[in-house]
This record gives sequence, structure tokens and C-alpha cells, in this order.
Amino acid sequence: MASPQRTRGAARRLLDLAALLGVVAASALAVLALGEIATRILDRSGQIYDVEMFRYSRLLKRDAPPEAGLMHHWHIPGASAVLQGVPVAINSKGLRDHEYDYEPRPAVTRILALGDSVTFGWGVTLEETYPKVLERLLNDGASQGSYEVLNGGVGNYTTTRITALYEFELRKYKPSVVLFAFYLNNANDAPDSSFKFLFDTPLEFPVFLWSRLQAVSTRYGMGKSFDDFYRDLYSNDNPQFIRFRANLASFLRELRQDGKIVVVASVPDVRDLERPTYRFQFVTDQLAAIAREQGAHFVDLFPALQGIPAARILNTPEDRHPNAEGHRRMAQALHTYLLSVGIGQRGA
Repeated sequence: MASPQRTRGAARRLLDLAALLGVVAASALAVLALGEIATRILDRSGQIYDVEMFRYSRLLKRDAPPEAGLMHHWHIPGASAVLQGVPVAINSKGLRDHEYDYEPRPAVTRILALGDSVTFGWGVTLEETYPKVLERLLNDGASQGSYEVLNGGVGNYTTTRITALYEFELRKYKPSVVLFAFYLNNANDAPDSSFKFLFDTPLEFPVFLWSRLQAVSTRYGMGKSFDDFYRDLYSNDNPQFIRFRANLASFLRELRQDGKIVVVASVPDVRDLERPTYRFQFVTDQLAAIAREQGAHFVDLFPALQGIPAARILNTPEDRHPNAEGHRRMAQALHTYLLSVGIGQRGA
């Protein structure tokens, strides 16, 4: 049987350990609280990209329904928020757009724009997005309301998610023309990070801290560079690229068989437009080959943006999304191309 003195010593050690753990826990909570306060103060103007994207995910998105799991997520109908300083409203059917019936009105040519956060219009107002600018250009000089361009963009969408959303919901709108705006990240179907559970809270500080650690890791060579990542992704022997190529070809083929006019547009990385040739031209070339093999129209948007300094076209210094000027130029290029193939002319 243990002596009273030994028992008291063991109890004292347990109390000391409990006190130490309490101090550690209290310190951790204090750091978390101070970090959260500091993050919210720093982001009071909505300019910290990763934090704003996190808020977008929490405030405007929900998990995809079980019968459409490949979508991963989609918008919450009727939700709204101010993101990166811009009001964003989701309509009753889950689009960042005005309300539309599924059935097009008589004598209206309906164009459906598919894409990710560029098409969604990250960092710009709805009327500044390229689908809405394109709609106004198409209707300028045509009979009133002759063209509708619906915005089917969703942030963080890959080609797999884009095609799943079309099959589940967007095909109901019965578009005559499907415009697929492709950004180089759309082929990336890597699974969610194993650390995703850490961000399933309303706290913004962990997101801010994680994004800064990721940036430091990339800057000092502890992870793949941006260029190396995409060279590997679009390698012809990469299984992920092989799946992407087959899935995109199948989707374009199905659209064509369904009688749709299909236009694939290559959206360039707007952070590096001042070179004489596009930094990721190999991606554009791969995309063009897939589109043309399936009888789809293809338009490269790099020439419309070429030569613009990053400071004049980026939403924020740490963002890769085009601002309103970028959307305007993309819409003008798309309008010119559509006219060249007979879409957008009076009576067409």
C-alpha cells in the first residue's frame, strides 16, 4: 500500500501538470483570439484573398446533393454577402445572376456561360462580369432582349464539377449556345486537403495563417512552383490529365449531339500578360486540340489581354482574377468571335 507521503506527491504532480496544461490551453486560446481579431481588422476592407474566398465558401455555398456528388458544392439559393468589397447575390436557383425561367422566351437566343470563379465574377459586380457585358454587346443594335447570357460560374469549380452542374441543373435552361470559359486550374481534380477539417469553423485566422505558410513554402522551394505544377498537370502521361482530356471531350461531344453550338474560350493567367507569348501556351494548345476534335469553336482570349501590366488588371496584388477592365476586354473579344461565326448578328 502506498504511503500517504507518496500519494500526496503523486497528487501534487498531477495538479502541477493540470495547471501547466491549463496555462498552455489558455495561452493557445489567447493567441487564437488575438490572431482572429487581427485578421478581421486586416481584412476589414475585404482585400485578403484567401480569407475572402473562405467567407465565400461559408456564406454562399453548400455541399452538393448526394445524387450529384461530382459537383462537390454549389451555391445556396437566395444567399448574399459582401466579398472583397463587392455585393454578391445568388438568385433563387443558385446562379449569380438575375432570375430566369428554365424555358427561354420566344425569339431569344440563350447563351449559357460555364466556368469557375472568373466566370462567376470574383471581385467585380454582376454587371461588370464578362457574361453581362457580352449580353449588352450582343443586344446593342439587335431587337430588344434578343440575347440572354446566363452566368453559370461557380468558384473553385473544376471541369468535373462544371460538367456535373450542367447535367444536374444548368441544362434545364435549354441554351442554344454553351460557352465554356476555361482557366488552367480547371483540369486539377486533386482531392480536398487532409487538413480541410481545420477550416470547418467560422474562424478566419487559421485560414490566414495557413495561406501565409503555403506562400512561404512555395517561395523558398519547399513546394512545387506555380509553373512546375501546371507543367506536370498537363503532361500527356499524367493520369489526371488523361482523365480530364477524356471527360472534357465526352462533354463537348454530348453538347454537340444535343444540338448546342459550343464555344470553348481559353482564359489566360492575368498575372503575366506582358510577354510576347503566353507563359502557359502549352495549356491553350492542349485545350484547342480537344475542342476542335469535337467540332467546338475555340477562341483564345490572351491576345485581348496581352500587354496589360498586372497592376492594371488584377483585383488585388495577391489575386489572379481579372478586374472589371479584364472582364470588359474578354467580353469584347468573345463578342467579336461570336459575330465572326454568325452568332450575334441581327436575326441570327
